Amino acid sequence: EIPKRDWSSDVCSSDLTAWRARISAAAGDDAALLKLAHEAPAVPLKVAALEAMTGEAALRQAMHDFRDHDKRLYRAAKAGWENASGTRVATDEAQRLIAGAHALLEQDIVAVNRVVELDQAWASMNTALLDGALVSEYATLSAQLGERSRAQGERAQALTRWLAAVDA
Repeated sequence: EIPKRDWSSDVCSSDLTAWRARISAAAGDDAALLKLAHEAPAVPLKVAALEAMTGEAALRQAMHDFRDHDKRLYRAAKAGWENASGTRVATDEAQRLIAGAHALLEQDIVAVNRVVELDQAWASMNTALLDGALVSEYATLSAQLGERSRAQGERAQALTRWLAAVDA
């Protein structure tokens, strides 16, 4: 069995600082971060470069590159990819639900069952992956839809009571 090594001991502290600075400087440039992940002398530095990546395509490439090399690197790339793709999917779904809520608000009569469907779909989403602006926008729209539904129900009840009184 191959003995485990402490890779951080292979790199002096000044080199560690320099590598961390290079990784920080490359933030936002996934191609540069992927290159740094390949070139870094120690696994913790490679992981740091992979964790700084944000693009799905670059993370997918990193998963491919490190699949057969080191499980830690593969898992770091996979976790980043799952987070990035989950965020994209959740954002797309949130935007679709927000558009549906806007469409309902534009209608004269709000279909309560459609409001419930929107709220259930929203509740089933992982809102932790969403931008706070989307969450607050949907909360505002949901409150408006709820108020319109209540007012619509109250008008229907008042009409029913009035018709009953007229018949009597």
